[in-house]
Amino acid sequence: MKTTQLRKSTLVACIIFLFSSMIITAQKQEWVFNYKIANTAEELSKIMDNPEANIVRSVADFKQYVQSNPKLRKVFAKKGLLKAVASTMKFNKRGLKTFSYKSLKEVYPDRIKDILSEITPGFGFGSETLGVDYDGYACVAKGTCETEYNSICIGDNC
Repeated sequence: MKTTQLRKSTLVACIIFLFSSMIITAQKQEWVFNYKIANTAEELSKIMDNPEANIVRSVADFKQYVQSNPKLRKVFAKKGLLKAVASTMKFNKRGLKTFSYKSLKEVYPDRIKDILSEITPGFGFGSETLGVDYDGYACVAKGTCETEYNSICIGDNC
């Protein structure tokens, strides 16, 4: 009887260990960039129209993207920061429409450009190319980007 209980508890412990190892491994997987970062609005539109392009298209994707990037994991280790940024994100089937990086800028005022340069490729564009064009605007209604500091609006996807 004791041997059976020992076997069961050992089996349960092994299953828990394997399951937790799988979760840790899944969280640290690399993000596969199967597209070239867009330099123009036309290039970004083509990426967004391609359902096979592995861009961030939801909050869940964004969280996975953060977990796949060691720099972003450190940035978002601050309690509540990931939730604060993710709560500002709006998506449609093509991908990101808009998000605010205000909470990031409040926590990391001197590093915001570097942080955005890590974030924006997940959406299909670089912060030094199209990010400059989209910065300072928020998508407020379909097809309408309005001035809003510390925000990014993807005009062709708003």
